[in-house]
Amino acid sequence: MNEHMQEPMRVLIADDESMQREILKIAIPWKENGFSICGEARNGAQALELCLSLKPDIILVDVNMPLLDGLGLIEKMREAGCACRAIIISGYDEFVYARRAITLGVDDYLLKPIDEVELLKQVQRIRDQVLKKKQIDNSLSTMHQQAEENFRNLRRDFFRNLAHNVLDAEELKEQAADFQLAQDNPLVAAVIEVQQQNGSIRSSSEFSACRFGIARVLTDLFDAEQETILFSDGLDQLGVVVIDSTGALDEDVLLARFRAVQAYLLDHMHISVHIGIGDIVHRIGEFTSSYEHAMETLKRAVMFQGSSVSKFEKTSIEPTTNGLISAQR
Repeated sequence: MNEHMQEPMRVLIADDESMQREILKIAIPWKENGFSICGEARNGAQALELCLSLKPDIILVDVNMPLLDGLGLIEKMREAGCACRAIIISGYDEFVYARRAITLGVDDYLLKPIDEVELLKQVQRIRDQVLKKKQIDNSLSTMHQQAEENFRNLRRDFFRNLAHNVLDAEELKEQAADFQLAQDNPLVAAVIEVQQQNGSIRSSSEFSACRFGIARVLTDLFDAEQETILFSDGLDQLGVVVIDSTGALDEDVLLARFRAVQAYLLDHMHISVHIGIGDIVHRIGEFTSSYEHAMETLKRAVMFQGSSVSKFEKTSIEPTTNGLISAQR
């Protein structure tokens, strides 16, 4: 299990007798077996304080301590959410103590004088269980992260397909439900075109880095109620979806937000972009239209050397810059 490659497990000793604490500290080769003594307490109240501050993995607890006895200590630990494993050490071979210890989830109940072999056996057992649980938890966490990333990627693909109108009505309805997308939340499309750097085409890795940076900036600069989804759409373009769960998307606020995105990217990340913003729509099936308008707005801004950020003007007829509302820096 490569326990020596792991961080040492932290052990707290709680006993009111200083001699007993010293005996426990040398009873077994702690370090060689993957443990470290992180602290010691001379009464139950001090032990509780150290448990909460040091967060040990294992506590060795004497039953008979002043201020708070060992079983009372473990009960208080559990109430405070302290999940460290506990071994009771007692001079009393009485069933009532052992029964209460069992109800509190104590790992073992050892009698004084301490049998070093039995103590080592028990802490090794706990160590192996804890390490196994950590491995399982890490595997589950990795699987959960991968599942979340897959879900985000599939959502991006959904909006990319929707932007290019490749979904029929049934596919749209089914996939929107799969991706937990409400049919009637207002949303808007935008297209971000990343400008070439010094006249050279960015490599795929450079563009991926740009995409990651832009995604972070969008998340930071938009409100928590406004979910932003970013997807690649060509070598130098990114599609953006803004969904507002409150139903209160506002054109002027959107323009200000995207101005802030463009300015931040240029000033702090040295990424120059043009942004075209589509019209706000109120059904997810209308996103295609918003995306087409965002593309049209972007192309006009670039063609007629318009501003870096432009929004679609519904009354525009002729392909002139008068059809754009610009956001000059």
